[in-house]
Amino acid sequence: MTPKQKKVEDFVIQFWSDNGYGPSQNEIAEHMGFKYRSQAYTITTNLINQGVLEKIPGRIRSLRAVNE
Repeated sequence: MTPKQKKVEDFVIQFWSDNGYGPSQNEIAEHMGFKYRSQAYTITTNLINQGVLEKIPGRIRSLRAVNE
């Protein structure tokens, strides 16, 4: 896992803990200081493929850490 991926994972865990739902791609991009939302999408997709994050199909803001 890259340092950026770890920061995104940590943000998702903290956001879920604080709010009870997952962050949007815009919120992830803003938190990370990315210029484009697609950067957040790419990292979260890679983390989902690695089994670190999961997203419940058909639900909005369902991005969460698998081991959380």
